[in-house]
Amino acid sequence: MEKRPDGVTSARAILVIQTKTRKGLGTEKDPVREVTQYWDLSGKFLAEMDPEMLIPQIIHEASAIKISIQQEMHPEKNRVEVVAITTEEGKHLLLIGNETIEILNYTAKSSSDGATELFVTIKGNSVSTELSANLEE
Repeated sequence: MEKRPDGVTSARAILVIQTKTRKGLGTEKDPVREVTQYWDLSGKFLAEMDPEMLIPQIIHEASAIKISIQQEMHPEKNRVEVVAITTEEGKHLLLIGNETIEILNYTAKSSSDGATELFVTIKGNSVSTELSANLEE
């Protein structure tokens, strides 16, 4: 298994065009925000830094790191996986460990005895799935 990089492997200064623009519909799920874009000198789009799109990436990477740490600390519990639901580009995503599954919808219900039920509608055909979870506080 390849180890996580521990730093920059190369760097060089290049000439690009940086633009700042406003994106978003102004709704709760798509707020208006400033986005930074990068273009080469011939006008080809290179990259975009959108703060709203960073959140799902951060959640996914944090989940993967947490799983790796748990597996290193408790190799006997190798099946410990983090479950999370996030929205990215208008799509609901179910994150189970390092796997990402697009889902149509989900609901979470809490009862007075402290139990929580999560109902997920998976998009497309699925194979047999077994999931058990414990709440970590």
